[in-house]
Amino acid sequence: MFRMLLYQIKIVFRKEIKELLRDRRTIFVMVILPIILYPLLMIGISQITLVQMKRIEARTYRMRLAGKEGKELIRRFTLDPQFQIDYVEDDSFPSDSSLLGDCDVALVVEDGFDEQLLSGLSGKIRIVFDRADDISEAAEKRVEEIIGSFEDSLLSERLRKRALPEGFAKPIALKKTNVAPSGKMGAYLFGGILVFILIIMVINGAYYPSIDLIAGEKERGTLETVLVSPVSRGSVVLGKYLAVFSISVATAILNLGSMGLTFSYMAGSLSGVENVNFSISGGNIVLILLMLLPLSGLFSAIFLAISSFAQSYKEGQHYLTPVFIVGELPAFAALVPGLKSSVASSFVPVMNIALVFKGMLLGEGNWLHLAIAFLSSLLYAAVMIKLSVSLLQKEEVLVGTGKPFAFLLHTRKLPDILDSTLLVIFSLLLLVFVGAPLQAKNIFNGLLITELILVLLPVLLAVRIFKIDARQRLMLNPPTVSDTIFTLIVALGAWIAVSGWQALQSHFLPVPDLYIDQMEKLISTSGTRPLLYLVAMLGVLPGICEEYLFRGYMLSGYRRRLSNTGAIFLVAVAFGAFHLDPYRFIGATALGAILGFIAVRGNSLYLPMLAHIANNSLGVIAANIGLFEEGVPWYLALAGLPVVFFGLKLIGSRREKGCMPPDAQESGSISSRQEDSER
Repeated sequence: MFRMLLYQIKIVFRKEIKELLRDRRTIFVMVILPIILYPLLMIGISQITLVQMKRIEARTYRMRLAGKEGKELIRRFTLDPQFQIDYVEDDSFPSDSSLLGDCDVALVVEDGFDEQLLSGLSGKIRIVFDRADDISEAAEKRVEEIIGSFEDSLLSERLRKRALPEGFAKPIALKKTNVAPSGKMGAYLFGGILVFILIIMVINGAYYPSIDLIAGEKERGTLETVLVSPVSRGSVVLGKYLAVFSISVATAILNLGSMGLTFSYMAGSLSGVENVNFSISGGNIVLILLMLLPLSGLFSAIFLAISSFAQSYKEGQHYLTPVFIVGELPAFAALVPGLKSSVASSFVPVMNIALVFKGMLLGEGNWLHLAIAFLSSLLYAAVMIKLSVSLLQKEEVLVGTGKPFAFLLHTRKLPDILDSTLLVIFSLLLLVFVGAPLQAKNIFNGLLITELILVLLPVLLAVRIFKIDARQRLMLNPPTVSDTIFTLIVALGAWIAVSGWQALQSHFLPVPDLYIDQMEKLISTSGTRPLLYLVAMLGVLPGICEEYLFRGYMLSGYRRRLSNTGAIFLVAVAFGAFHLDPYRFIGATALGAILGFIAVRGNSLYLPMLAHIANNSLGVIAANIGLFEEGVPWYLALAGLPVVFFGLKLIGSRREKGCMPPDAQESGSISSRQEDSER
């Protein structure tokens, strides 16, 4: 069966590749642009620019000179062949703009200039020029050079008369030494541009083929023929996807080679001016191509999925062009001066690849950032591939109903694993780029906005848009009294165990003192914040909002396709990563797993909310009353583990059956598959 599937995919792939290679647009984007047109344009423009700059520097400048003094200085300008001087009276012009007129530069020697110089003072001179005019700016620089030479001669004369050494006026002899090797200078000058163009061309390489393979075939009326063939729908989709992906990767390879050679040539043309050389090592080439694979896979899936809604090639361009523009914006990060890769930026699509590439070319690559960028991009690509395949298998999407996005608004019984993942990623990006800066300015106001608007609001909107029965499917059921009591016991044991782990972890992963000070200031009442306020902001608010996202929406989606245990642990890992704190990742993940088991066994989202609130509140209270200042003792931490274990066993023990929702229980059954087909 698997071999037959591969054979069908291969047939579709070969068919689509042949048709794409017959298309002139594909050949133009994949071959003509990267190999011929772009290098010619870049080299041609750079050569024209260099020639024009030399012409500007060598030309004769029209200079207007006003003032009756400074004869020695004026003589120097008169002897310089680059200046054609027009002598005027300063008082005859009402403004500096009129003084400059149609000349390139104007020089005004103020009255009393000679007397000031004879008295050992500073003579006053004004230079008037137009910085928006390249010729005028070049003339101003030449004027400054001549004035500087005249100033040096005056200074030497003054020192000679006073029998002072030349170094008297310059007590520090400054010497600048650039230690950057020629290769790094080349990467500094051209690396960001290369990375930007490379990413744009990867995205562009998937743009036209994805439109042609779906929207183009709809317009030509050939898609129906493919769909009624004996090849399975999934094989058709995967074959088309692999064709778009292959064209995008081929475009990336051709662009990498072409742009690399182009920038090497341009660096060579600058070797007489700067110590510049540009080349890409074999190892970097391999890493760059490897990192481009998930990026290419991501946009191939995105473009193919969106183009499936279009009924014609032109309509497909209308849909994809905004996505193309938004997708290329993060690539500008490679051109921002001083911006380098970090752990946070390594999670941002496109930007992570751009900054990692730039660091690699500069010889400042970070293997951790590279690994995070690669794995996160791989995850985004996998999620979008799954979405693309699921969309393209829907009859109403491929054939068209006149309302291409209407199916998204159908009533849905449960959030899907894909929806859950995308929602958490969306909230994480909001946290990184909106929440974190707001919290840096004002921690409590920023925390309020983060939890209510960036965490809770997306969940509520998703429930409303997808018409999910929140009460039934997000386990918004009232808990029993016994489960509530057992949950509080588990929360106490979990807090002791996790706090003990944090104390133990500090021995082999020391926490910086600055980090500790910031955390103490955050949860301390030594300022103007009362204890109840801190409990509400740091305990109640995150406990409610974050549980809606993780144990509510995300866990429901994951339990639909995975076992309870698998779903709980994956959601726990996402919960740990969501805190963006490497020192608390393991502890937060462990707490997330405990909260997940509480939710599943208690069949109520209110129970993990209660446990989350209790855990955070205990931390705030303990810090303010001085409890466990040296850390939780190891024996107490160990004692907390059986409390958690047996407490979880007791939660939900009175029910005859587990709390798994009916749709989740039957996710692998015929009824669940029928539900998927209805969606």
